[in-house]
Amino acid sequence: MDKFYNFECYLRNKKEDTFSLSFNEVEDILGFKLTFSAYAYQAYWKASKTHTFPNMVLKYGYKMTPYLMAKYVVFSKISKETIWK
Repeated sequence: MDKFYNFECYLRNKKEDTFSLSFNEVEDILGFKLTFSAYAYQAYWKASKTHTFPNMVLKYGYKMTPYLMAKYVVFSKISKETIWK
């Protein structure tokens, strides 16, 4: 099973266009602690070749905007056209 499976299930059932989760809530859904990078670097939350978690979130039509100092992230629905640009 994929390590992000629990979060995929969460996103699959999400109906809101925008919602926020604390880093602790993200960890609770995932079932494990986020890496140091998630707490320290904005780049952790951005899709790229090597960022598995943001790529999975993007696959479900959301982008993430992290607020590192406050330790939460906002998920915003994006259009399918935007996902594949």
